Amino acid sequence: MQPELALKAISYAIIELFLVTLLFVLLISVRKESRGDAPLRGVFQFGFFIIAICAIVALMAGFF
Repeated sequence: MQPELALKAISYAIIELFLVTLLFVLLISVRKESRGDAPLRGVFQFGFFIIAICAIVALMAGFF
């Protein structure tokens, strides 16, 4: 297997894992809020962090 192809596949898998995790946390927050409880704190900061990590991984995959 070519190293470039393997790196891109791993990068896409990491991005997908991070985005699925973000979606899961957001769904938990929305469900908690709909029950009348307080939503999770720090969801926006966590989302911003995940999107920034995905952008860095995508840039690194494109660079190599």
